[in-house]
Order: sequence, then C-alpha cells, then structure tokens
Amino acid sequence: MAKHARKLFRPIDQVICASSLDQDRGLLALPPNYFNHTITDPPYSEYVHRKKMSGSSKGAVSTPVTFDALTLEELQTMAFEIVRTTSGWAQIFCADDDMRSWREALSAAGAMRWVTCIWTKPNGTPQFRGEGPSQPCEHIVTAWCGEGRPIWNGGGKMGHYSVPTEPSSTRRHETQKPLRLMKNLVLDFTMPGDLISDPYGGAGTTGMAARVTGRRYVLWEMDKDHAERSSAWIGAASEQLSIERMYHRARGAAFGDEPQPSSEQSEMNLAASSPAQPA
Repeated sequence: MAKHARKLFRPIDQVICASSLDQDRGLLALPPNYFNHTITDPPYSEYVHRKKMSGSSKGAVSTPVTFDALTLEELQTMAFEIVRTTSGWAQIFCADDDMRSWREALSAAGAMRWVTCIWTKPNGTPQFRGEGPSQPCEHIVTAWCGEGRPIWNGGGKMGHYSVPTEPSSTRRHETQKPLRLMKNLVLDFTMPGDLISDPYGGAGTTGMAARVTGRRYVLWEMDKDHAERSSAWIGAASEQLSIERMYHRARGAAFGDEPQPSSEQSEMNLAASSPAQPA
C-alpha cells in the first residue's frame, strides 16, 4: 500500500500552540519567503533575564518574569529562520543589552540592512530608588530581509513611536504591547493583504493589529492558555469589527455620512472584548 503524502504545513490566520521552531508546525516546516513581514517580542537573553529576576534593571525588586530566557544559540537559530521565511521587514523588540546580539544574528543570517526604531512610554515605570533615570523606551531592531531596495509606507519620518503601555485592566500577558503601537508598525511596514509572522505570540496583539488593518497573520505561542485566549480575542474582535462596519455602511446608505468611532475608542472596544489575564 502506498504511503500517504505528508500534508503541507501552510498556516494562515492561526494562533498555533507550539514552539515556532517546531520541526513539523513551526518556521522550520515553511518554505523560504513564506511571510511578507515578521514582528515579534522574544524572551529576554540570559543576561537580561537575570537582571529582570533580580530587579536590578529597574532599581528595585520587580515581579519575576514567568518565562525562560532565550539562549544565544536559540537567538541565532531564530534570527536565521526569521530571515529565511521573511521577504520584507523583520522587527524584533528587545532590551538595549540585547540589541547587538540580534543585529549581529540577523546580519549573519543574510539581512541586508537594519535600523533601530524606538517605542517610548509616556506612562513608563519610574526608577524607584532614585539612583538615575528610568529606562524611557524599548528598542525595535528592524532589518530588511528581502532583495532589492527596502520599501515602507512611512516616507522620511523617524522610527519613533510614543504610545502608553497597556493598562493592567486589559493586559493579558506580562509583556503585552499596546494595540495602537502594533497597528502603527503594521501600517508603516506592510501592505494590505500581507502575511505577518509572530514567532512569540504572547497576548496576540500582532494578530489583532493584522486583522483590524486588513492583513493576515500566523502566531506561535507555547502556553496553551495564552494561545487559546489570543485566538478567542482575535476571533471575537473580528466579529465585532464586521458588525460595526456593516452598521456604518447601512447608516451611511440611509442617512448619508455617519461619524466613525475614533481610533482610540475602537482600540478600547477591542481591548475590552476579552477578559484580562487573571492575577
């Protein structure tokens, strides 16, 4: 009896509960240039992880992180797979101490050009001991993985994004990024219909930003609870957006132009469409 051919792994619009380096369900199973864009917030390096656990990076003892550190070998493997599977930009959130490792790994993997964007936090955590200024921002190592001249939608503006952090009442993950920030990145660096990868899905905000801006997404998250919550959140918000769009089209057809909800209000509605992470 002939063996059945192995089914190709070609995910779209999914939150996959598995390691993004899984041989059968991760980046390793995908062909080159499968994604148009990658944006992700990986675990801290071992050095930064130790600082976070001790609280020394904040000037006071902080709540220990609940995820494992990323070894240098894992970082280099991930950088290679990101560059291999991405035809456009790759964006990596990282601490300042990890910037050099990510830049070197992405360059070694074949990324032709990189720049560092920054996310400043107007409501960021202060330096509690008063021994110096607090960390005002996070860095986003941004590398072009494709061929030819890099393209984006931001013209000549700076890669500076000033957005408050996610309120604790709507936070589903300890390192969750605000939806407004992720939407801005998606709009600046991708085109409608593009497929976006997030190898460390976390709260699912990358997927939500892709969904509300007309892009596609694939997220990986090893924690089953986070993966299920992310999938449910994106699904519920997608239904809500469809209803809102149908309503405004109907109102506009019947009574003329109907005011649309503000971007900030839409983000609040989407953030509230799923319960927060239990304390």
